[in-house]
Amino acid sequence: MTKAERINYINMRAIELADTGDYAGYQSIEHALRAEGFPEARGELDSPTTRKLLDDACASARARKDRLSGGNP
Repeated sequence: MTKAERINYINMRAIELADTGDYAGYQSIEHALRAEGFPEARGELDSPTTRKLLDDACASARARKDRLSGGNP
């Protein structure tokens, strides 16, 4: 996988992980990506805009997951 392909994958995978509702925010996503073998995830996700995007996506997905499972809104 080329460097550009790895960066593209990291960004796409970060959004996928956020959308699961299983992650608290960008830090837990970064950890998961590093565990998947992408140590450069730390640098790739290191911008305030990206962090906010992932944190917001995680919060929305967790709220959606809670509603679907009958939890509190």
